[in-house]
Amino acid sequence: MEQQDTFEQLNELLDDQDQQKKTIQEARNILGESAESLSDKEVYDLVNEIQYLVDTWIDEYERKVFKGKTLAEVINV
Repeated sequence: MEQQDTFEQLNELLDDQDQQKKTIQEARNILGESAESLSDKEVYDLVNEIQYLVDTWIDEYERKVFKGKTLAEVINV
């Protein structure tokens, strides 16, 4: 049982790393020349910061539209 848990954890870690590499490559493609001087970590951090801002802005907008609740709260998710 313990060996299987370790195997599953390793698979999750590898999947996360693959997803991170894919995210970095997609961001580099979108950013083009402006990303050439950035390290992979800087690109990944930039993506995470932008995603955080988008999520925050969407939540704020939804709270304005739905009287203090997000859409997920309105539909009880």
